[in-house]
Amino acid sequence: MNEKVLQLLLADDDETDRELFEEALKAVPHDAILYKTTNGEQLMDYLLQDGMSIPDALFLDINMPRKNGIECLAEIKDDATLRHIPVFIVSTSLDPDVVKRVYEYGACGYVRKPGSFKTLIATIGHACDLVVSGACDKPPFEQFVLNEKI
Repeated sequence: MNEKVLQLLLADDDETDRELFEEALKAVPHDAILYKTTNGEQLMDYLLQDGMSIPDALFLDINMPRKNGIECLAEIKDDATLRHIPVFIVSTSLDPDVVKRVYEYGACGYVRKPGSFKTLIATIGHACDLVVSGACDKPPFEQFVLNEKI
């Protein structure tokens, strides 16, 4: 079976986190191309370029300079051409209020940056499975956090 090559976009200001994500993605059983931005303004400029192909999914860090992930998520979900993009929020925090807020804004999953590389691979793989299967609609809140319980 020839699976579609996923076009993924990662917005994260931490270089080490971007490198770890890219390495983990290589171990996931999905073909994917990863594009990266380093802050919220750069992300929105990238997404709003004329003729830019829309990514199949976006992994969005919450704490970024210039424009944070929550602000970007709100803008994405308010834009008719972007709102269909599955957005996975990525954060070191698991603050229940923040998780609830991004859930209500329309993110399709929340990923707490895991302490182990093996967990990171499994979590990215799970998110890619959701994208490939088309199961990125609003999940039940109990299933929103992909790699931990809240």
